Amino acid sequence: MKSKSFGRVLRTALATAVLFGAQFASAADVAAGNTIKLTGGYPGTQGPFLGTVLTGAAAGNTFASFCLEIDQHFSYGQTLWVGGVTDHTVSNIAVAGPSQNGDVLSSATAWLFTQFYNNSLSGYSATSTDNNALQNSIWALEDEISAASLTGSAKTWYDAAKTATTGPNATWSGLGNVKVLNLFGQKQDRYGHYYGAFDQHAQDQIYMVSSVPEPGTYAMMLAGLGLMGTIARRRKNKNA
Repeated sequence: MKSKSFGRVLRTALATAVLFGAQFASAADVAAGNTIKLTGGYPGTQGPFLGTVLTGAAAGNTFASFCLEIDQHFSYGQTLWVGGVTDHTVSNIAVAGPSQNGDVLSSATAWLFTQFYNNSLSGYSATSTDNNALQNSIWALEDEISAASLTGSAKTWYDAAKTATTGPNATWSGLGNVKVLNLFGQKQDRYGHYYGAFDQHAQDQIYMVSSVPEPGTYAMMLAGLGLMGTIARRRKNKNA
């Protein structure tokens, strides 16, 4: 009888673990080898972009991103291959893969994107004007454009990012959960059709990595809790 009870509790714990695992799988991050597409899902002409994951564990998930390289391009709805999820952009060479060394993401850019992502960026209201200004701030922090060209909110956010990450009063270091999606596209024929290997460098995107633990971690934890409950119950019965 005790054996049947033990098996029933264990099966319940494992079933619960699978359910929780499926929930957290939906929060999986974009990984190297996945494909995504980007569209202009937000007000503005430069960013943020609405990303949709097409393949991999995170398929179907969406995310917001900004571009990091002003001289690189992509087309809305184009399938893009993720060559790497790194801390740097890659050089403009038509050879796919994360092994290329490029420009390392600045701590100031990571801070600014984190404020945007957490809805804690002072003065930001998600308008077309603000989105374009924020993109320009990011480009300036990445030395893609001159900081001297910034005005209004773009300059305010640029200065705030610099203050937060440099000098004696700095409050932020490193990149936090911010990463770079190194993206590659296909060649395009004269009719606009894409074909061949993903060997054309596209515009790398800034991306926020989830801090949610892996589904397997929850599965093991919940199964362990189920076993612990069973053992405790058996001990109670034994002592009764």
